[in-house]
Amino acid sequence: MKCMSKLFLALVSVLAMLFLLINVGFAADSDNVNWEKSVITVKGIGISPQNVKSPAQARVLARRAAIVDGYRLLAESIKGVNVDAETTVENLIVRSDTVRTKVNACIQGAMVKSEKEIPEGYEVILQINMFGDNNPLAATVISRPSYQEPFPEPDESVVPTAVEALAEVDAPYPVIEQNNSSLTTAKTATALSVPDINSYSHMLQFAMDTTDKISDLSVETIPAKTGLASKLLEREKNNGNLFTGLIVDCRGLGLTCAMSPVIKNKKGIPIYGHKNLDYDLVISKGMVSYTSNIENVDRAGSRPLVVKAIELQNFNGNPVISVADANRVLIENQKAGFLDKMNVVFVR
Repeated sequence: MKCMSKLFLALVSVLAMLFLLINVGFAADSDNVNWEKSVITVKGIGISPQNVKSPAQARVLARRAAIVDGYRLLAESIKGVNVDAETTVENLIVRSDTVRTKVNACIQGAMVKSEKEIPEGYEVILQINMFGDNNPLAATVISRPSYQEPFPEPDESVVPTAVEALAEVDAPYPVIEQNNSSLTTAKTATALSVPDINSYSHMLQFAMDTTDKISDLSVETIPAKTGLASKLLEREKNNGNLFTGLIVDCRGLGLTCAMSPVIKNKKGIPIYGHKNLDYDLVISKGMVSYTSNIENVDRAGSRPLVVKAIELQNFNGNPVISVADANRVLIENQKAGFLDKMNVVFVR
């Protein structure tokens, strides 16, 4: 019986180890980590020691203890922050003494947001910015690429998604619409404003079936088959109407927040990652902002392009959008550069 009990306990231990290994890339959000504000905030508490010589000494020692307690809480919170969709800060600390040293220096450089005496002790609120110009966490855990990779070109085998709009404007946006397996140009409105988004089922939806291939379509207004994608892409690149940012709607999918996420198309090709961006701007601004409130999308500007994530990959940290939507994003970015400016919002 004892032998069976030992075997059972050993089996449970092995299964627990496997569970931890399988989930090594996923870290649950800590209450101390605010992804919408990109800050980590903790409350350190220090108790006044007994047998002190004066109230002033008691106050100083209690404050010092509160700061040390805050450092401890920051260290615990930082370890669980997702650097990318598969790596936490703790993973990097285990792998690299250099990262560990930098993270410790970041913690010791935490800002004191507020402090006060409390009954029998002292309270200190400490905060670390994930991004910014003053000792941000990003600078310690996101490495500088050897060179900045260009954004990929749109996939010419798939027609870019049409922008569905609410009303016509003076400067119509050139749209490709699908109707009975044919493509025609249409005069429709330009980008939606944030109030439009809120009034239109809370999120702009795209009208085109993203699985249709150009080779399967016949076109009357544009020469069919040969060179169709190139003509479509060239025409739309030359259009003057500009989007100010990108909103990726990930609601209902269980998005996991990360400091360095990647947007992929359905074929698995990354269309947006920190390797495509100016490193210094990544550190100071952050690649994306996260929000659970559709009205909190100021970073995307007044005329955002809105796409719907169709799934999440890599421990739910990387949104995947259709190839047609990805084409639209890349075309519009070539005109406006909103990806380069990191005017990107993930709604979760």
